[in-house]
Amino acid sequence: MTERGGKEDVLYVYDLELPMDFTPRNTDGEVEAFMRLPLAEVAALVHDTDEFKLNCNLVIIDFLIRHGLLPPDHDDYLSLVSGLRCPEYFASNS
Repeated sequence: MTERGGKEDVLYVYDLELPMDFTPRNTDGEVEAFMRLPLAEVAALVHDTDEFKLNCNLVIIDFLIRHGLLPPDHDDYLSLVSGLRCPEYFASNS
């Protein structure tokens, strides 16, 4: 556990392309709202605010890295990539 309540965990991330006219529905009460935002705005929200939960930030950062929107020359690139893909975690828990 961390101060903010985080924990060591494994998140499996998948990309799902949806048609532009797709409208998500909140059926379990866990989502406050759905908004379609430009990726640059999402990246800025992750970088500059606490708008998203920590685990959601990780998924967004992973997406930005995998799609080249957070490039290798970014100041935090290596620490983000190594933190997201932590082979030590898998080696110690197998």
